[in-house]
Amino acid sequence: MDYFVLTDHDTMSGYESLLRELPAVDQRLVIPAVEHALFEPTLGFSIHINLFQLDPDTYADLRRRVETLTDLADFCAQRHIYMQYNHPTWWERDEIKAGVVDVTRVPEAARHFTVLELNAGRTPALNRVTENLARSLGKHLTAGSDTHTGEVGRAYTEAPGQTAASFLAGIWQGKATPSICNMSYRGMLAMIHGMIDDVFDHRRAVRVRKSAMDSGNPNVERLTRSILGSNRVMRNGWVREPLRCMLKQVARPIVWNLLAHERQLERELRASDLHELFESTIKLQDPRLESSRPESVARAICTVETPAS
Repeated sequence: MDYFVLTDHDTMSGYESLLRELPAVDQRLVIPAVEHALFEPTLGFSIHINLFQLDPDTYADLRRRVETLTDLADFCAQRHIYMQYNHPTWWERDEIKAGVVDVTRVPEAARHFTVLELNAGRTPALNRVTENLARSLGKHLTAGSDTHTGEVGRAYTEAPGQTAASFLAGIWQGKATPSICNMSYRGMLAMIHGMIDDVFDHRRAVRVRKSAMDSGNPNVERLTRSILGSNRVMRNGWVREPLRCMLKQVARPIVWNLLAHERQLERELRASDLHELFESTIKLQDPRLESSRPESVARAICTVETPAS
């Protein structure tokens, strides 16, 4: 990859930490960015937005000033910040349960953006909706890994550009080619099993941040942090290895339920006024199939923070 983008949720601390670890010659390969969550009152639900080419101080200012999509568009236009609508077929879990998400208003949100994101955490059908939505509105596309486990490169974007600035400009001019592997049961399970192995292969206590836990059950989260944070457990193979196997088995129904949730979203979209967006479209390039490309074309992968440290 020619460029790398780390888009933490609502913070640029990960970007700052990454820069401190890199030599100066490599820092130019990291595009400053953040994933910003915004509740849009005119829509009645939240959306996620990637912001590119801003520094942490500017982002802090944005969080103080911006309350609506209109505010955000004005703020970014004045400061030459690129804004992208992330995974338009994803919504906050609590808002879905509360019944405040009107999926038919997604095109209304998309009209505020020049670029929409195809997401490796979405099913083929949901990404097809995003692609057809972009085509129907004359918008451009990127592809993002959206990994929370450190598995980067499952999606990337190609565009002409010798610098990060010209690369981003090429995307916003419609010169980009997104490449993506969609969500699947096997792929998701392999990713989670790999994350479990990464944790247990340390053979020592692992600190898990509270912000990385999102089970909705505080007692389970406290127990998980207590077990993984215990050297007595993690250094004892008689305890550690059965626990590793148990977690891998527990992951299977969790992934199955996650996919079931995605299928339910597909059914709701098919039953809505957006059903035409499910029509077949061009097949996306699989990033695992390498092909020759001009030297002037650059690639960038976009990811988010890993949950354990």
